[in-house]
Amino acid sequence: MINLSNNFINYLEENLTDHHKLYKKIRCKAENLEELIVRSLDSSGYNVDWDPASHDKIKDIVVNNISNLSIKSGTFNNKKKNIKISGHRLGSFKSNFKEITDYLNKSTDTISVYNPGKNFKKHTYVISTISKEKFAGLKSDAWIKKGAAFNQTNAFNVKFSLRPTMSWQIWWEIPVSQAELIGTIEID
Repeated sequence: MINLSNNFINYLEENLTDHHKLYKKIRCKAENLEELIVRSLDSSGYNVDWDPASHDKIKDIVVNNISNLSIKSGTFNNKKKNIKISGHRLGSFKSNFKEITDYLNKSTDTISVYNPGKNFKKHTYVISTISKEKFAGLKSDAWIKKGAAFNQTNAFNVKFSLRPTMSWQIWWEIPVSQAELIGTIEID
């Protein structure tokens, strides 16, 4: 897992502040968030390789030529104390649970940026890292159908939910205790 410096958080705060000079009410997420994270890493002295149009299913960025990272914005469920993020659409595996499970077990380390609540007067961003091991440990024969989804929980209590009606998109619910808090940024 990459060790993110305090400089990174400082640059990310500057970049998010600039974002909110243009967008007063809209949170920064998706490709916009990726770009601000890439710019902040670059400004902090990290070597970053990023292709915003790649749609790479393995990673979003490569840092210092060795660390594959995914960048995910998510939501925080205060009642469950977990971070909910969505991932790739896995329809290309044509509902082959062995291939889907093998793919998911090879996930990368993740930088997660989430909103700790919905009723804040300020834009609040919590930045954490989640190691790739937290996204592994699945078994192809352990998926349980519940409603329109197939679910499984690993040894880290991370819940995986495959949604066939959404082109087999994967959703994760990660206990906040399994994420490493890097910092919190508040912007008026």
